[in-house]
Amino acid sequence: ELLKIAALRGCYDAVQEVDLSVKLPFDNCTFDAVSCVGTLTYLPPTCGVLSEFIRVTKPGGYISYNLRTDHETAWLPTQEALINEGKWELAEKSLPLPYLPKNPDYGDKVLTVIYSFQATMPTDE
Repeated sequence: ELLKIAALRGCYDAVQEVDLSVKLPFDNCTFDAVSCVGTLTYLPPTCGVLSEFIRVTKPGGYISYNLRTDHETAWLPTQEALINEGKWELAEKSLPLPYLPKNPDYGDKVLTVIYSFQATMPTDE
């Protein structure tokens, strides 16, 4: 339903649902930027999605996503490994922000951090 709304607004050249737990259906170095919001919380850090984001992003392009603070620590080794391999550099990291600020179950109790990395080279995968 949300993809239909996004498509109708005409803000995107294309809108496509994909499974982030497998290889993405795009060629290497396809996008100038990749954005992922509210999804990584539901994936294991070992699924390879960050490497896939790098693979489909052009060198110099940006990869931005958020992580809930209660899941953030689990993703740090994967993020650091990709930095150490020279595949991306941290461009920006936000301070913790309310995840769903108007939701009575979350409010200010659950926080999220927004990351932005710059791809420096495509992955080999």
